[in-house]
Amino acid sequence: MLETRSKLPPNSTPALFNDNEAFSRSPLLELPPELRLQIYEHVLPTTIDLDSSTSYWIRGSISLLSTCQLIHKEAAECLYSRANFTVDVVSNSTTLNRRWLSRTSPIPKKRFQFPESIGETYLPLIKRFTISISHVGFQPMTRGWDHVRIAELAHYLRGQVHCLSMALENIPRIKQMNLLFRDNSQSTWCNPIILESMFNLRNIQSINISGDLDARTRQRLMACLTP
Repeated sequence: MLETRSKLPPNSTPALFNDNEAFSRSPLLELPPELRLQIYEHVLPTTIDLDSSTSYWIRGSISLLSTCQLIHKEAAECLYSRANFTVDVVSNSTTLNRRWLSRTSPIPKKRFQFPESIGETYLPLIKRFTISISHVGFQPMTRGWDHVRIAELAHYLRGQVHCLSMALENIPRIKQMNLLFRDNSQSTWCNPIILESMFNLRNIQSINISGDLDARTRQRLMACLTP
């Protein structure tokens, strides 16, 4: 996800991984795992949270992911478990958003298909998510057209949320989820329909819900997702 060379196809390893005998003499492998973890945290990219719905990536090096199998495993676990991954869900797409923080101003965000851009090898390593679900983007006209258009958008958005929930089920434990629900339709009847598949998630340790979600659906979601 961060760069092409850091994301390996399932069940594949780079050529450098075959040279474990040479790399086994590296001083890095002679350090205790706790010290190696501190090095990974200092070197690898990570995220900084500005608030419950906004995260920026801080640049670092991912060259450690192209060394040996042991260091790749340790560094990948450190990278994906520490960062806060931002996912935007609308009626026609579910995207992973990456925005780097520069010294002058934020760099425009880049969008990647989720979960395809992560891959089945690294998806289970993620522990933190900020998920934005938006039921917006239509222009009201007549009352009858509003009802049909709202129902249509809710149907497609429900499908996107279902696919997202299926991906999240592959993660053993999600430590923190920030869920932002945006809705300018003022039709609370469709909220539980859109979020139907999320009620079945049982791997979320802590959740924060904000935005335009109605109180009844919010309470039900909290009751289902909170351990």
